Amino acid sequence: MFSFNLIDEKWIPCLMIPDGKKEELSIKETLFRSQVIKEICDSSPLVTVALHRLLLAMLHRNYGPANEEEWGRYGKMVLVVWIKQS
Repeated sequence: MFSFNLIDEKWIPCLMIPDGKKEELSIKETLFRSQVIKEICDSSPLVTVALHRLLLAMLHRNYGPANEEEWGRYGKMVLVVWIKQS
């Protein structure tokens, strides 16, 4: 039986810093080595967006606000930062 571990197997196409070399990374490597990833890229823009959404969902689930009240404070904080940068 064939198995594929999405967490540990390399499958996410990334361009690396500084040379732009294309390398496939696992989910775990992508999150741990994010400081040396220039871009997550696939030939299909739909796949690239889906990969960003998957990684963001994982980060939000593990490190995001714990309840609706925290989400409300977080949303207001993001809005204030965005307005100050505009």
